[in-house]
Amino acid sequence: MHTLYLASGSPRRREILENLGFKVIRIPADIDETPHSDEKASDYVQRMAQEKNAAAVEQWFAAHDASPEYPILTADTTVAYQNHILGKPETEAQTAEILARLSGQTHQVLTAVCVYWQGKTHGVLQTSDVRFKNLVCRRNIRLYPKWRTDGQSGARMAFRVWAACLSSICKAALQA
Repeated sequence: MHTLYLASGSPRRREILENLGFKVIRIPADIDETPHSDEKASDYVQRMAQEKNAAAVEQWFAAHDASPEYPILTADTTVAYQNHILGKPETEAQTAEILARLSGQTHQVLTAVCVYWQGKTHGVLQTSDVRFKNLVCRRNIRLYPKWRTDGQSGARMAFRVWAACLSSICKAALQA
């Protein structure tokens, strides 16, 4: 079993990594996640993963006299429609508004992963296109979070994205 430090409070990310066979040790990496004005979704998600990684590495060295014995992994995921970051809805009304906008449309789920290991930082971006079913009525919009998109659960999609990102980043780290 491989071990890594995860600078994320997401229980889902931890679960995905554990399902991939990693032992996960959580370390903090709190940063300001406000998008810059007119920032592209791909630039934003990569910046977030890199800034989280830099914060986690800085915190590590502030607390320890030696380099980390395991890689430090950070990530960020965002949803974009027509290259605009949608953000996380805070109310049921915001959720309904976003779902109505995405009804019958294709949007992007962008995940950036960054790893610090042996003095070097490597990053990778994975973009997946997701097409929503046409939500023809308010009831469907209200019930949509319980459905699966295109026969795939969000968890399966997240697992595939993380597996692809980890595969790419491990190859980059080994070639360095």
